[in-house]
Parts: sequence; structure tokens; C-alpha cells
Amino acid sequence: MLLELPSPPLGAPFIRGLAAAAALALGLTAAAPTRADGEFVPDWLAGPPDERRLEERAGLYACMIERAEARTGSPLEEGSLSHRRLVSAVNKAVTDWEETGGSLYEEVLPDSDVSGLDPVHFAFGITGAEIEAGRCR
Repeated sequence: MLLELPSPPLGAPFIRGLAAAAALALGLTAAAPTRADGEFVPDWLAGPPDERRLEERAGLYACMIERAEARTGSPLEEGSLSHRRLVSAVNKAVTDWEETGGSLYEEVLPDSDVSGLDPVHFAFGITGAEIEAGRCR
């Protein structure tokens, strides 16, 4: 008889039944992080948001906000969900770059509502060279 385990909280890594026992025996603890829509989240972007505004990253925040506004045709409101997601993505990319020296950080930030009307997905992208320079090209 298989013991059915209760469902985990939304977003928690979980493996059921015999697969869980086998995974634990092999030392595996969790699957790759995913968003609510089931899409893979890159390691550099996983975890809780980092919404700190650091002065030394002001040039990166400014150019990424400018890119988002140019691509969507709408201003990005300070403190909005889209703004906070963008700041967090910059912070996480910089942190990963400092630790690993990655050369490119790309991800689609879902439901970035920059117009106030409809959800817009923003293709975030920044290079290691831009991070090193402290500004975008």
C-alpha cells in the first residue's frame, strides 16, 4: 500500500510516493524552481525578491527602466509591481555576476503592467559587461 502524502504549499518543491523515497536516498532534495505557470526559473533569479535600491546600481536601474519603457511605449511607475520586479532582477543579476562572472542574464518578467491597462511581458536582458560598467550600452 502506498501512503499518499498531503499536497505541499503552492510553490514548494515536492516529490510524491516512491519517487520521493528514491530521490531522498540519492540525495536529491528538490526540482528546479518554477513559476506558477510551470515555466523554469533560472537559478540567478530564483528565491525571494531583492527590492533594495542601491546607489551604486543606480545607472543599471535607470537604463533597464528606460529599456522597459522604450519596449512597451509606457512609463514605468516608481514603486509599481513592474518597477519592483525590474529592480529585483537587476539586483539578482548583479549578485550572480559578482559570484559567478556570468556573461548574460535574460528572462521574461511576466505580467509587467507598465501601462495600467493590460499585462505586458518584458524581456529582461543585461550582460556581464554592462554590470561591470555599472550602466547599459
